Amino acid sequence: MSIFLRDPGDGSGTAPSDPRLADATGMDLTSLFPQTAWMRQPKGGMFANSTRTAARQCVGPRYSRFFAENYPLVSPIAEKRGTDVAQPLGVAAFEGAYGDSPMYRSHHNPFGATPDGTNGVDYNSLASAWDNWDRQWGRRIQGTASDTGAFIHNLLQDNRGVSGAIDQRGPYNTLKKGKTNGNPEWPSSVSGTIAGVRKRLPIWLASGC
Repeated sequence: MSIFLRDPGDGSGTAPSDPRLADATGMDLTSLFPQTAWMRQPKGGMFANSTRTAARQCVGPRYSRFFAENYPLVSPIAEKRGTDVAQPLGVAAFEGAYGDSPMYRSHHNPFGATPDGTNGVDYNSLASAWDNWDRQWGRRIQGTASDTGAFIHNLLQDNRGVSGAIDQRGPYNTLKKGKTNGNPEWPSSVSGTIAGVRKRLPIWLASGC
């Protein structure tokens, strides 16, 4: 004979006997002992009816702030120019240290733009900075889609004095006024930052954090 145990909860009933009793009698122990239903596991185990919620992914406050401040501004530019939004965002993320550089925070200058090689441009807002960037460089990135190599190559062209060029500007990566040989590591550094933006941006768009 099986041994019955008292309900350890409120003492209102008894726990069911050994489940072999059900096999032997063909009786439904749930109806026989309704007060002990809380002890009987559902088919598939005690977690069979639980709902597993995927952990929410966030990019962190630094990246989240940068995307929140810049994505709404650069997204229309990228769509107009036919380029992956991660590419101009990547330039700003690299030049402005994801919004942590002094020029970004104090001058609304996410690109570190210093036309004279010394003094950074002071913009009224990030929107103004992006509008100006599009006017100066937007045609160069036209139609580059997700081709980061073409995107960077076009920015680095020296069009000064070139007949029929889309602009008469020097290369984007110019360290000093009149100089054309900027930081040789700039292309690979920016490319790496663009890759980081491509990884984090979808997470931020999905989670908002």
